[in-house]
Amino acid sequence: MTEQEKRIAELEHFVKSFLDPDAFGWAVTKEVRDRARWVLRLPAIERPPTQDRK
Repeated sequence: MTEQEKRIAELEHFVKSFLDPDAFGWAVTKEVRDRARWVLRLPAIERPPTQDRK
């Protein structure tokens, strides 16, 4: 694994921690959790489905 791949994996782990209630999940707003999902290419689940990805 290259240094760049390692860094990307670390950042992905950090972003996923926003979705984990045992990590930062309850400490961040639902908007932040949905934005984390957006970055991870997951569907938003806490905002109305009519809002498009920006």
